[in-house]
Amino acid sequence: QIYFSVVTDHREKKLTLESFEQFDEFTNSHSVLNFPRYRYYYHILVNLKANQQKDTKKFFRNSQDALHFFDNYNFSLPAYTRFIFLINLIPILIEQKKYHQVEGNINACLSLIAKGDTNWHSVMLYKALYGFQTNKPSISLAAWKKAQKYLVRKDKTIIDRWLMIGGFLAFYHQIGRLHFPKEFRLWKFVNTISQGKRDYAQKANVLCLELIHTLTANKLSRFTDKVLTLDSTITRYFRGKSYNRTKYFLKCMQSVLKGNFTANGAKRHATLYAEKLLTPPSTYDLNRMEKEMVPYDLLWQEIIRFLQKK
Repeated sequence: QIYFSVVTDHREKKLTLESFEQFDEFTNSHSVLNFPRYRYYYHILVNLKANQQKDTKKFFRNSQDALHFFDNYNFSLPAYTRFIFLINLIPILIEQKKYHQVEGNINACLSLIAKGDTNWHSVMLYKALYGFQTNKPSISLAAWKKAQKYLVRKDKTIIDRWLMIGGFLAFYHQIGRLHFPKEFRLWKFVNTISQGKRDYAQKANVLCLELIHTLTANKLSRFTDKVLTLDSTITRYFRGKSYNRTKYFLKCMQSVLKGNFTANGAKRHATLYAEKLLTPPSTYDLNRMEKEMVPYDLLWQEIIRFLQKK
């Protein structure tokens, strides 16, 4: 009952630390049972609480403990008992740059689920993001190609995520890093993608794509118009500390205009913000890839290379 109560709050986005009061009382007075179902419930709730507290270390340690228990259990278990903890570790391992383990977790997840289902898409999306985060967009392209075969009747959220991945792949095509087999029309993309009023991560990605595509397509008038609205956009949507990197990247894009579309001018005006993008964060942000599908520092490097070729 405790498990389903907390999970319901989570699904309805009503989760607070008060949601865990009964769970805390129970764990303080009972030892964790070795029966897999209840052990599964326990580790899920610990992860939900750790996420609520933004305690990445606890989240990581608990997920590892769960996998250790289930990996050493003597009887066969449903796939979900391992899957949820394997996939939850992927963004942390990417942030820690433990790429061999990332690949291992992705392969392990794919071995536990049916090709084309919702969980499969979640793993493949992580694989695409892994390619972007490691500056290997060919990995992202391979994941995107596989996913296109299984998008019929899929949730709009999944479709939007792949549209976003496609937008960044089209950018890499535009600058000559790879061949993207589908024509990308920015206006159609902007009018198709869902942008909830409070979905600032989605807004950050869409805005980023608008800027880099108008620039690399040499639509400088549209790029200029967009850049001139960035200060008000930052004030409206990206004031919070969790969006500092978004602000720094947008400031870099303003520097392109201030530098008169020259590489040296852009670099000179963006020096402070470009350095901030290269500064490692003091804490892990598990939601960073939601708003920064391609690391901003890598995007900025590509923008400078593009300007140098002009």
